[in-house]
Amino acid sequence: MKYLQAITPVIKQYGLLTAVQLVVRECKHLVWNQSLRGSFSQHYEDLILDRIFQGQKSGLYLDIGCHEPKRINNTYRLYQRGWTGVCVDAAGDYADDYKVLRPRDIFVQVGIGRQKNSSMNFFEFSAPALSTFSKEHALLYQRQGHALVRTIRVPIITLTELCDTYIRERTIDLLCLDIEGYDFEALESLNWQKYTPRAICVERKPSGDVHAGTTTIDKDEIDIFLKNKGYKLYAHTSVNSIYIVF
Repeated sequence: MKYLQAITPVIKQYGLLTAVQLVVRECKHLVWNQSLRGSFSQHYEDLILDRIFQGQKSGLYLDIGCHEPKRINNTYRLYQRGWTGVCVDAAGDYADDYKVLRPRDIFVQVGIGRQKNSSMNFFEFSAPALSTFSKEHALLYQRQGHALVRTIRVPIITLTELCDTYIRERTIDLLCLDIEGYDFEALESLNWQKYTPRAICVERKPSGDVHAGTTTIDKDEIDIFLKNKGYKLYAHTSVNSIYIVF
């Protein structure tokens, strides 16, 4: 019901043809991706992670910009296997859903950025997965036809603060980052001497274009930063890149 409430105003924006394309895409995701292939990610990122972790039955993830607990989520398949983690989102709309569908996980409503003990504007869209702290991304999504619902102030902490509070001495197996334009700032906020995730799945392209397809990607600040930290690019999907350090 919550998904229908969120998607209805989005569909109304795009006209009949695009609305039909969106419905077909969603049906494909539910039937082919989830039911037949067991993938809950947008572009099979969780199946790629399966190859990396080779059926590892338990592990720890950080899911930053987690959004919904199941649909288009890169860590739900791991949760089903027995993994647990900390799921972070600036919007609290899905906090109750995490309590029901993923009770072993910790859900934290906060923003991640360079500056601790601060707050930032958070732009909320009718398509909730596009909500962002980035003014540039917010303007881009509006040009693509997405409706800005409201702007709110959200408290910001660093990734190091989050880890110091919830991870401490444990090993991070997977870091997922999808915070619409602030992924690099989040990476910069981590104490890499103390915390070194074994794998990182990070968004490297804006995801608001409903017509976007799979593309290649050039080097950018995220790629350079992670390779300087000892990571190598393992795979790239339409918008996400997966890096490994083992």
